[in-house]
Amino acid sequence: MKLTKERRILIEALITLQLINYMVGTIILKNFFLVKYLRDVIVVVLLFEIVREKKKKMQFGTITLCLLVFAFCGIFGVIQGETFQVVLLVARRYAIPLAVLFIAAHIDFNGEEQKLFKYIFYLIVVLSIFGAFQAQVLGDNFLRNLGYPVEYSYGYGREMLYNSFYFGGLGIQRVVATLSSSNICALVFGTSLLYFLVCSPIFNVKYKTIMMACIALAFLLTFSRSNILFFVIAVICVWRYIPYKKYILTGIGCAAVIVLIVGIIQGQNGIVYKLWMWVQASLNMTESSAAGRSGIWHAALEQVFKSPLGIGFGHVGAIGYESELVFLAENSYLTLALDTGWIGVISYVAALVMIVVKLYKNAEMYGRTGNEKGKRICVAGYAVLVYLMGVMLFSNHIQDMEAITLVYMYVGIALSYVRYNRGINEEKLKALFIRKICKRGNR
Repeated sequence: MKLTKERRILIEALITLQLINYMVGTIILKNFFLVKYLRDVIVVVLLFEIVREKKKKMQFGTITLCLLVFAFCGIFGVIQGETFQVVLLVARRYAIPLAVLFIAAHIDFNGEEQKLFKYIFYLIVVLSIFGAFQAQVLGDNFLRNLGYPVEYSYGYGREMLYNSFYFGGLGIQRVVATLSSSNICALVFGTSLLYFLVCSPIFNVKYKTIMMACIALAFLLTFSRSNILFFVIAVICVWRYIPYKKYILTGIGCAAVIVLIVGIIQGQNGIVYKLWMWVQASLNMTESSAAGRSGIWHAALEQVFKSPLGIGFGHVGAIGYESELVFLAENSYLTLALDTGWIGVISYVAALVMIVVKLYKNAEMYGRTGNEKGKRICVAGYAVLVYLMGVMLFSNHIQDMEAITLVYMYVGIALSYVRYNRGINEEKLKALFIRKICKRGNR
């Protein structure tokens, strides 16, 4: 399907609605029906367009077949699920990101990725600046006045936002921007920063370095341990594709020196010392959030072994609070297994692994043929997917539709590039092969 101006606007609207949905749609507009389901309408329209244009040329590869198996397993999740409302909620959280992945992978961008890149990049920059300003200047009163849910905190002796909005019991509000939690916000900012770092040489934007620094700052101020950890791991994996290496290393070095000096001056009563104690507690699993995870994982894993077909939609995390059988899980793979059973989680993870392998192989091939654009788009695609799969070990992100949709859009763009530029690169490979043979013959 060709990318027309109208279709690009629909994609941009979908991404925007996903990222601002919680603050605007849920809190300010009180779950207004038209706003809540406008995203679904856009997805259905784009799916219809693809099927209409490709109905005689639809091909199902191994990745698609794995996801179809997952969808079939989801039927058991629906049958065993709680109320119709809960089942619909969970089904949407799985279906919309996968539909966006399918849509993006079947759109022929025809070299027009730049416009979409720029729109998403500017959107993420605006959200990061707003998020940092809101958390550090406006404070949590701004969110409470908007109508964000609160609860009485015995530690602070007053009503506060939920604990997840604050950092380490220090009363510092974490950056959430327009999203529902700091961890989801961190996933959005972290994957976007990684994606645009890798793709930086192939799209032109003024003041790009400064804007990326804004995203990086907001990302750090989410104080999301798992996201920061796997962002670093992903960056190390694709380090040779990261530009600005000297600036990044210099910035990290300067920041470390400043933090050390401030820590020495402030002593044990300062924020730096408290941060260091929080890091130590996290590493030795004595910090409250980290310490409870082993028990949560054990309880969910026991149920997974008892229920090979899963226990149905509506029993995991915040979604399952009204159910008699509820598991926090705090692990997306356990969440998948509880919702769709053993075959469901295996088929879903197999599809993600095959996408990573496919994009990695194509990135190497584009590198050999001198296709810098194709190489970087594919590297960025598999890098954000590896990052996501790592973070999923410590959270139920698989049900965070807003963030997963954005990640799958990035991955889908890479799959689209592979799909619609295959012939050109096969010709380049042949030419490269012939050139090598000729060189050997001349010797």
